[in-house]
Amino acid sequence: MKTILSLAIVFFIATEGLFVGQFVFAGISGYRWIELLLFIFVLKSFFLDLKTNTFLVYYLKFLFLLFLFLWLKSGYLIFFEHYLDTDIFKQMFRLCFFMIVPYLIYYIIQRNIIYLKLILLLEVLIFLVGFFQFPLTPFTDFAWEIKKVYFMANSGHEIGKLMDRIPGLYGFAIPFSYVLASGGILTTYLYKKTNNIIYLYTLYLILIIAAMTLTRSIVIALLVLIVYASFSKAERTRTRIDIIINYLLIIGISYIAVNLFIENMDTFSRISNVKGESAEGRIPLLITGIYALLLGPLGVTPETYELARKTMFLTFHNIDIFRYAAHNGLVNFALYYTVPGLFYLFYSLYKINKIFLNCLSKQMKLFFVMSSIAYLLQSFFHNDFIFVKDFNILILVALLAYEYKRVCIMEKYSIKIEEKDYVKKNIYAR
Repeated sequence: MKTILSLAIVFFIATEGLFVGQFVFAGISGYRWIELLLFIFVLKSFFLDLKTNTFLVYYLKFLFLLFLFLWLKSGYLIFFEHYLDTDIFKQMFRLCFFMIVPYLIYYIIQRNIIYLKLILLLEVLIFLVGFFQFPLTPFTDFAWEIKKVYFMANSGHEIGKLMDRIPGLYGFAIPFSYVLASGGILTTYLYKKTNNIIYLYTLYLILIIAAMTLTRSIVIALLVLIVYASFSKAERTRTRIDIIINYLLIIGISYIAVNLFIENMDTFSRISNVKGESAEGRIPLLITGIYALLLGPLGVTPETYELARKTMFLTFHNIDIFRYAAHNGLVNFALYYTVPGLFYLFYSLYKINKIFLNCLSKQMKLFFVMSSIAYLLQSFFHNDFIFVKDFNILILVALLAYEYKRVCIMEKYSIKIEEKDYVKKNIYAR
C-alpha cells in the first residue's frame, strides 16, 4: 500500500502544472484535491516528522506568518483603501499546498531516494515532447499534436501563438521554463549524491531543451548549475576517468551548441539579444512594480497600480507598462504578502542559512546556495515565484528538510547513542 501511495505521489509531483484547468471542482483543479487526499493518507507521518525535524516546524511557522501577512493586507485594503481583494483568500488556501507538496516529496525521499529518480525520469520524458516540438526535429508535427489534442486546457493561448516558442505540454514557454529549472536542480542534486555521469548528460539535455524555449533566464540558470556541477566536489569521490569525461563532455557539447547556434542564428537570436524589445522592456516593468509597492507597502489596489503605471509611462514612454505585470518574482512576492512580508522572507533566508544550512557539509550547503541563485535568476525576470504560484521549486524545500534530518539530526542522534554506550561501558568496567 505504501509503495502504491509513493508511486502516486511520484506521478503528481512529476506532472505538476500539466493538468491546470482540467477536472475543476469548486474552483480548484482536480489534481490539487488528489494531492490533499494523498496528504491525508500520510498525515500520521507528518505529525511524527514535526516532532523530529525542526526544519519542518520552522517552515510551518514561516507559512503561518505568511498567512498573517495576507490577513494584514486584507484588513488594510478593506479599512483604509475600501477595497476587497478576493484573490487574498485564494492565496490563503494555496498556502496549504505550499506545505502539502514539499511534505509529500519529503515523505517519499525518506522511504527511498529511488523515488526522486523516478520523478526525474518522468519529467525528462515530458521534457522530450518539448524537445521534439522544435522545428529541426523529425517528430515535430507529432509532438505538437500531443499538445494540441490532450494538453490545451492548461493554456490560455491559441496553438498558433504557442508555436513561436515551444511550451512542451505546459501552458506556454514560461511555465515550461520553471519546470526545467526545478528539473535541473533535481538533476544536479542526484549528480552530487551519486556522482553518476548520466545525470550530467541529463543536465545538458535540459539545457538544450531550455535553449529551444528561447527563454534567456532559464538558459542562464541552467548554465550556473552546469558550471557548479562540473567543477565542484561531489559527495562521492570522482575518479580520474570521471573528470576526463566531464571535460570532454563540456568541450564536445559546447562545440556542437556553438555550431548549431551559428547555423540557426535567426531562430536562436532571441536568447542572445539583450537589447531587443522584450529584454529592454523588463526594466520599466520592474520599476513600475517597485514604485507601486512604494505607494502601497501594506497592499496595492488596482487603482494604485494604475497610478504607478501612468507615472512611469511619463518617464519611460513604454506602452508595455500598461500591458504587462512587473515580470519579477520578488516584486510579485511583495505584491502578494506586502513589503514587510518581503523583508520577512529575506530574514527567513538568513535564519535558514544560519541554523539549517550551516550544519550540512560544505558541498551540500554549496548545492543549496547555487540552486537558490539559479532559481533567482530564473524567477527574477518572470512573475511566478516560490510561495506565490510556483510549486515545482518546492522540491528544493523537501531536499533541505531531508538533508537536514539525514545529517544534522540523525548524526546527532547517533552521537548521543555512542555517548550512552560509552558511559554504560565505563560503569560496567568499574
